[in-house]
Amino acid sequence: MDKPLISVITINYNNRSGLERTIKSVINQVSTDFEYLVIDGHSEDGSVDIICEYADQVDFWLSESDTGIYNAMNKGVANAHGKYVLFLNSGDMFYNNLVLKMVHDKLIGINADYVVGDIVIKYRHHFDRIIRSPRNVTADLIIVDALSHPASFIKRDRLLACPYDEKLKIVADWKQSFQDIIENNATYEKLDIIIAKFEPGGVSSTNRALVEKERKRVYEELFTPIMAEFFIELRQSQAIIIKKEDSIFFFKFVKVYKRIRRRISTFF
Repeated sequence: MDKPLISVITINYNNRSGLERTIKSVINQVSTDFEYLVIDGHSEDGSVDIICEYADQVDFWLSESDTGIYNAMNKGVANAHGKYVLFLNSGDMFYNNLVLKMVHDKLIGINADYVVGDIVIKYRHHFDRIIRSPRNVTADLIIVDALSHPASFIKRDRLLACPYDEKLKIVADWKQSFQDIIENNATYEKLDIIIAKFEPGGVSSTNRALVEKERKRVYEELFTPIMAEFFIELRQSQAIIIKKEDSIFFFKFVKVYKRIRRRISTFF
């Protein structure tokens, strides 16, 4: 059997109703060149019954205890076979049943490591607020924001080489893309396609203090003390971060960062 182009992975823990909405959204896709995996964290709310109900349309699933969402996401990547991986976690839905067909047709002619579309978020009970991903990687995207994982098709080999840090509770997906794009020169391409409907309210949107604490920890882990302080201050001083899609600024920023880091590292 040929390997699929896309692996769609759903992470779930005690979200039976959200899981069923997500599964229906996936299995109703017109495209057939994808595989579907469900990774459940040993839910106790009947989620496994939902998985079993649709088991003949799920290529791989498991339900076992894990150490957190990033442990579950790494399990999904390890069991996937697609060239690209998309995480559509329980409660999230594809925008319509043509999404994977449209993305598949685009991916055929693309070789970027990160291929990112747009999402619609729920606002006041309606999915009507479109969040556009930037056309190019910007400092704002990397330092202030993060890639939207329900809209991000990431090469599986990038996730195997640079997996999610399971010691982190909230920002491991940001760390993974931050590290891969800056350190490893991973490539990025924007799709003008709305990929998913996303309902805010997860821990990353409600516990901002922990988000900032973990980002600070990542900066201190990856960089020298001086560069870590620089990134922390840059994040806190958003006024100096260009909000426009200015790829020239970003790549100059990365070039300067790498040059400074090489020089500073000789003193530490």
